[in-house]
Parts: sequence; C-alpha cells; structure tokens
Amino acid sequence: MISPELIRRYPFFSGLNFDQITTLAITADEVTVESGYYFFHEGDKLRELFFVMDGKVDITVGVPDRNHVQNVNEQIMGNFIKKDVTVSNVGPGQLFAWSALIPPHVSTAGAKAVIPTRVLAFDNEDLFKIFQEDRNFGYLMLQKVASVTRQRLRDMQIHADPAMSITVFLADDHAIVRDGLRYLLEAQPDIEVIGDAADGRETVRLVAQLKPDVAIVDITMPELNGIDATLQIRDVCPATEVIILSMHANTRHIARALQAGAQGYLVKESAGIEVVKAVRTVSAGHHYLSQSVSANERFCNLSWRAIQAQKLPKFLICRPKRSRATVADSCTSWKLAIYLRWSDLP
Repeated sequence: MISPELIRRYPFFSGLNFDQITTLAITADEVTVESGYYFFHEGDKLRELFFVMDGKVDITVGVPDRNHVQNVNEQIMGNFIKKDVTVSNVGPGQLFAWSALIPPHVSTAGAKAVIPTRVLAFDNEDLFKIFQEDRNFGYLMLQKVASVTRQRLRDMQIHADPAMSITVFLADDHAIVRDGLRYLLEAQPDIEVIGDAADGRETVRLVAQLKPDVAIVDITMPELNGIDATLQIRDVCPATEVIILSMHANTRHIARALQAGAQGYLVKESAGIEVVKAVRTVSAGHHYLSQSVSANERFCNLSWRAIQAQKLPKFLICRPKRSRATVADSCTSWKLAIYLRWSDLP
C-alpha cells in the first residue's frame, strides 16, 4: 500500500474521487529498479499494471534475426533466434502493461528499464475484484487506459518509418473474429491492418488489389474456402505470405494448408496469444506453427540430408516463377519437411 497523496499528484488520475484514489493506493506498491531490469518479456502473464514515477522504460518486441540461418528443426519447432527492437519509450507520468487489464492478460511486448526507474505497480487481481464491485469505477479506469493507449499508438504511427510497417489483411466470416484480431494487431506499432473480408472470393480480389505483406485466412469461409483462397492468393500475389487460421490442430489440415502454399498455421484457440508473433515471424521470411501443433513429435528430428534424399511428389515442385535450380533450393524447407512425414498422416 502507498499513500493516496502519491497518486493524487499525477494528472492521469484526475477525475477520481478520494475513495477511488484511496482504493487504488491499497492495491499499489512503489518499486525501484536498476537500469537493464526487465519488468516482463513478450508472452509473459501480466499480473501488474505499471505507472512510471521517475526514469525511462523501453517497450521492446522480439523479431526473428534475419542474419541467423535456421536449420529445419528450428523452423518446424518454431525456435527462432531473436533480437529485441525498441518500438516505444515510457517516461514519468505514463502507464504501461495495459494488457494486464485485457484478457488473456498476456504481454505482446517486453519492458526494460533504460535508467534507474521508480514505478507504481498495481496488482491486477486486486483491480479486477474492485472493478467487479464498482463497475462505474472500473469503466472510468478502462477509459483512461484506452485513451492513453490510443494516443500513444497515434504518436508511434506519426513517427514510424512506413517502410518498416508490416501490412496485414484479415479474412474470416465472423466479424467478431476479425475485430478481435484487428484490435490485437493494431495495438502494435509495427503492424497495420489494411483490409478485411468475410468470404474467400472477396479475400482473393482484395489481396490482389491491396498487396499486403501477410494475409490471415480462415480455413472455413463461404464462397471459397481458405485452402482454395490460399492457392489463388499465391498465384495473384506471390509476395503476400499466408497464415491459415483454423479450429483444427490435426496433421491432415496442416498438410493441406502448407501444400496450398501457406507460410503459417494458427489454431484459433491460441490466436489471441500467438497472432502477433506469427505475423512478425512470417513477414521475416520464416514459417510459423501454433505451439500446440509444433509440439507434435511427427515434425521433429528432420535433417537436410534426409530431405534431399526423398523422391518428391509434384505438388512440392515450385511454380515456374520461382527458381528451379534444385528442388531442395527452390522449395521451402517447410513443405519438404512436411512431406517426410506424409505417410504418418491419419
């Protein structure tokens, strides 16, 4: 617990009455950390909401290191050599770790103290109990957090280098899924959602027109399913990488998606946690497979020598537009790896 007067002095908390400020003070602790300290890493469960009193905090994201050459096992298991890139800074009087208030309460970035920093740490579980008892108070606090977040994102977009932005197209016949993914992705300073569609044919038409870096395509859509849409996207816009979004985690659906040319496969039940990582990974030229799928032992223990020794079916031979020097060089290692276990498919 801290003194309510400590909270009252900051403009962010203006508009709260004495009882509300006192309640917040009960949930908070004052914490001082040294430079280089990580408050949390990307993917961590967020248990606290932080407010900077003194110091400076870098918000970082881990991106695949293009200089590292992956072996097949690393690609299949989703183990990438990463480097942290700073996308934002937070200073005195500013809030961070706002994802603590939004399910699934998982961080989509990291936070590191640049210099010795003093923060107020509000316990997330205590806040939720308070907000459930006083919904008006909870709504007021969420409005404040949303306002700060929107302003910070606008500032990032103004100063961001357009060439560094990853453009994304969303395709799903459920508006709530599209809206949810859009919310998660547009909260990232390096990702921009440039369009969406509710059926397969419209998806292919708009992707050909907008030419996004990444298209997230639901496997089950009206007019044209996600697999057939992926095949057409690879023809009309080969520069766009496709991530298939599916309810299914079995090898049959995964194989169909990758055979069609998808660069990634995302299971819907974990999409909220993994979608940002999937988009960044695929846009960097790597493959991505949901963690629940990559743990499957059928995709392990592969080597380039074994891959090159296989007699490949026609669907693994790349299109005429791509290099034909050798099958091993011209076809993606992901497709080749999948074929090695083709006989194991149920």
